[in-house]
Amino acid sequence: MVPGKGGDRFVRLVAAAGVRGTMLGDGPLRARWEALARRCGADVTFAGWRPPGEVRDALGSHDLLLCLPRTPEGLGLVALEAAARGVPVVGCDVGGLAEAVGPGILLEAPDDASSSVDAIRATWSPRLGEACWEHVRAHHGVAKLVAQLEAGAL
Repeated sequence: MVPGKGGDRFVRLVAAAGVRGTMLGDGPLRARWEALARRCGADVTFAGWRPPGEVRDALGSHDLLLCLPRTPEGLGLVALEAAARGVPVVGCDVGGLAEAVGPGILLEAPDDASSSVDAIRATWSPRLGEACWEHVRAHHGVAKLVAQLEAGAL
């Protein structure tokens, strides 16, 4: 919960959609994002830091993952982790996140909560998680990275 991670975007999307959300992690902006959730009426559970096994379990128990950073992510590892659990991924075109999202939902205007909720509702399905996982298997992993490096593609 640091500047650039887009927690405020998450809170606003949860409020606009009228759904429950869970924010994992901790950091200096937690109190600010909790206050925003109260002001917006967003039903967000701030679960704090969790060990890796609990993060994997938490990812697998949700209908989708929202990863909406304001500053570039190298790849968006949490998006790959969610896809590996069959969870559809929603992101924005920041850094390498679009590659991690794959066939998931890439929001064009993540600061426009209303249009983002409409885009998610128009595209989301449980099968989208399977497509995200297929994308990870087809495009990521040690063998894929080494092949791309050897080909000079990276």
